[in-house]
Amino acid sequence: MTAPSKEALATLTPVLTKRWLSPDAWKLDVFERLDGYAALRKALAAHPDDLIALIKESGLRGRGGAGFPTGMKWAFIPQNDGKPHYLVVNADEGEPGTCKDLPLMMADPHSLIEGIIICCYAIRANRAFIYVRGEAIHAARRLRQAVIDARAAGYLGPSILGSDFGLEIVVHSGAGAYICGEETALLDSLEGYRGQPRLRPPFPATHGLYASPTVVNNVETICSVVPRRQAHLREADQHLVAGAARPRAVRTVPALHPVLRGDRRRPVHRPGRWHAAGPPAEVLDAGRLVDAAADRRAPRHPDGLRGDGGGRHHAGYHGGADLL
Repeated sequence: MTAPSKEALATLTPVLTKRWLSPDAWKLDVFERLDGYAALRKALAAHPDDLIALIKESGLRGRGGAGFPTGMKWAFIPQNDGKPHYLVVNADEGEPGTCKDLPLMMADPHSLIEGIIICCYAIRANRAFIYVRGEAIHAARRLRQAVIDARAAGYLGPSILGSDFGLEIVVHSGAGAYICGEETALLDSLEGYRGQPRLRPPFPATHGLYASPTVVNNVETICSVVPRRQAHLREADQHLVAGAARPRAVRTVPALHPVLRGDRRRPVHRPGRWHAAGPPAEVLDAGRLVDAAADRRAPRHPDGLRGDGGGRHHAGYHGGADLL
């Protein structure tokens, strides 16, 4: 693999994080001013099958860890089966040290909502659920407010932007069970049962939420739908990576997906891959992206997500006056 030039490393163009540094980035008017919901208008003018084909062509894979092709998962949903279809967004980011989905929901919740609407239009679903980890109280509040604002602006409801497609989004907070990060346990929890993994088959694509066809995708996966719809980006484009040794989100450059190790932030060498002497990724400075004062319990530390000595972790939050 050819190593990227120093110029390429120095000019890292944000994709998923392009709005994070904007004042009030989580608000609807800021999102609309920065190309928000523009892709949705184009998507509603296309045929749903064409959208699935576009996501397949882009090579987008699941960002929850499994890496399953997203377009293929969408295509598994049977059509004309007479059953309701559902989208469930897995926002149960429970792995210790992970912190890539929470910043997305806090700093840019409307990017998730726009991706949800496009996905639901493609799979012919009229109801979507965002399952948020129970401890992420501030993220759930911000998402619920974003859903309210989107509905008031005509992006949600029975007739989105005057089309014949309607959608409602439910933000559901879990009870903090670690196992509910597994998709079938998450579905049981959504249905009101104890969260326990289901035996498969049948799979969620045919027997998911309420025994109906269901797509389960990660937050970052759905947020990545819009850039691929607009610019035909490939799977080699940017990812968000969470480092466990010192929790922070990292935006990697194309074709480089480093495993963070300690404070050196050096990619671990793997055979056949380029091994850099310096950091090939941009570490997102959480001190600039979030305001820890939004949570009075949160330590005032620039790394955002830190331990408090008692085994608990708190995140710094983007903004915060609207969350108290």
